[in-house]
Amino acid sequence: MKNEKLKKATRIVLALVVLPLLVGPLIAATSFIGNLVNIGQFGGTNVSLGSKTSASSIPVVIASDQAGFPVTNLGTFAVQAAATLAAETTKIIGTINVAAGQSIAVTNTGTFAVQATLAAGSTVSGSSVAVVGMGRAFGVPVQTQVTATASSGALVAGNANRVGIEIDAACSNTQNVFINWGSVAATSAMKFIAPCSSWQPPVSSTVAIQVISASGSQVVNVIEYNNQ
Repeated sequence: MKNEKLKKATRIVLALVVLPLLVGPLIAATSFIGNLVNIGQFGGTNVSLGSKTSASSIPVVIASDQAGFPVTNLGTFAVQAAATLAAETTKIIGTINVAAGQSIAVTNTGTFAVQATLAAGSTVSGSSVAVVGMGRAFGVPVQTQVTATASSGALVAGNANRVGIEIDAACSNTQNVFINWGSVAATSAMKFIAPCSSWQPPVSSTVAIQVISASGSQVVNVIEYNNQ
């Protein structure tokens, strides 16, 4: 009777010792089984083999340090013909910025028109450059200087080619000067020009012009514009 009780006690002790040792691995195994991944499905949807469209495929991320993938062309590449620009007189294809110190060699395939060189100094009308004004062509203006006195004298002689005239009284003058067309000049009822002033008649005459000063010697400059 005592042996039976001892055997039962022994079994109970062994059960209390061994059972915890068996429960731990069993729980771990159960957890592992619960974490198993079904590779036959993605998002609860069955995955089939073969090529798919992007909407039916599983996203794949390629690492930035991934080595290059070999690619095999299963189709045909269309080779484009070389572009050719047809000859044009002028064709603007863009803007090129050239550095300040950059030099560019240019080849002239046309002809440059060489312009004549204008010589300095007075030139006869046949060698002068025509200046267009007042509806006519003029040669180089002719300038003269006359000293007017208290007696009437010639300012300019008659000139059949005269088409314009300008009369200037010097700024150093102290008295007015008076002019008259054709006849003798006098200080009364005549056109006068004050010191440092000029006069250009709106209508020119080809007759001689006379001049007289109010008093003393006064300098008068004349510029005649002559028709060629």
